[in-house]
Amino acid sequence: MDFAALFSPIVEGRDPFETKEEFAQRQQQLTTAFNQAALQRNSQLQAGTVRLEKRLYDVEAGIFKLSSIQWLPWSQRFLKLNTVFLADISIPVKRDEARALYTEGQEKLLFITLTADYRLKTAFLVGIDRTFPLTLTVLAAGQVFQDPLKDGGWGPKMVLIPKGSFKMGSDAGENNEKPVHKVTIGYDYAMSQYEITFDDYDRFCEATGRAKPADQGWGRGQRPVISVSWEDGKAYSQWLTEQTGNPYRLPSEAEWEYACRAGTTTAYSFGDDVNQSGNYAWYDKNSGSQTHPVGEKKPNAFGLYDMHGNVWEWLEDVWHENYQGAPVDGSAWMSGGDSSKHPLRGGSWSYYDNWLRCAVRSGDDTTGGGINGGGLRLSRM
Repeated sequence: MDFAALFSPIVEGRDPFETKEEFAQRQQQLTTAFNQAALQRNSQLQAGTVRLEKRLYDVEAGIFKLSSIQWLPWSQRFLKLNTVFLADISIPVKRDEARALYTEGQEKLLFITLTADYRLKTAFLVGIDRTFPLTLTVLAAGQVFQDPLKDGGWGPKMVLIPKGSFKMGSDAGENNEKPVHKVTIGYDYAMSQYEITFDDYDRFCEATGRAKPADQGWGRGQRPVISVSWEDGKAYSQWLTEQTGNPYRLPSEAEWEYACRAGTTTAYSFGDDVNQSGNYAWYDKNSGSQTHPVGEKKPNAFGLYDMHGNVWEWLEDVWHENYQGAPVDGSAWMSGGDSSKHPLRGGSWSYYDNWLRCAVRSGDDTTGGGINGGGLRLSRM
């Protein structure tokens, strides 16, 4: 691209401005001049690659959802994709054009043209000789979405968690829940709406040839997977990342507690009344000594189910005996501590109600994961 020619309408040097209004007006003039120059040249820049799949074409709406966009580094920075959480990325395409696109081959080069104020003008897909308006839909907090898998299935349902601050830990709890400290999560992230089920995990096992974990005779399907280790959780996260093109991982302890509290400061996400536990959790008093299908109890305010009870959930961090020196930015605490152990959160079907508290922590060996612990819930950036 001839950037010198592109910027030629813009006068070099800085003008003196008496007011903010004059500065804003001059800024708008420069933006307009840049856009006019860009429009005249209609420069198409390769932004990455995209996968097209027949199953993602909405015939009635005439919308083609784009799957697994691999953005080039420059386009990711320029479009500020690291500061937004995108839902559907789509183009309007007539049925005949859609058929031509996905029958020619799924992988396409994605080109875009841009304006100076960072807005996309058009998208261009190699394989059909025309441009398409590209729609990037930004998710709002609380929205639920699923990523398509390369093998034709769907990933777990995910909920967008809003950025924010909270007090992590409990002064009234165990020593490993102290000291209480403020954590600020300055980014949006998504967390699986339900604990990872046997259906989710068995698909992974079948695709990778791994042995399926036992269900203790309670049933599989929509029951939460049990008896998986931290290493199993890492492997499943990596498989989902490869299948979807999006970064899945085990949550950090801070992300998990923030999501569990869902804006509350009480012992449980539903308040301090332990007698309400049965409305939100499967635990020793109501579980019948076994797990239950996910989503049968009430969700918390973020729309997450079974954050209390059912199964313990593995987290990314290494195990620390307390919060002295813990990160305050939501990141996983990977330095120091005991790297042979990792935290689990949430309590389970076999534990009593005090173990359901938001701040409760447990830990187990990396390869551990008996029926009393070793379930999963994932985060995605």
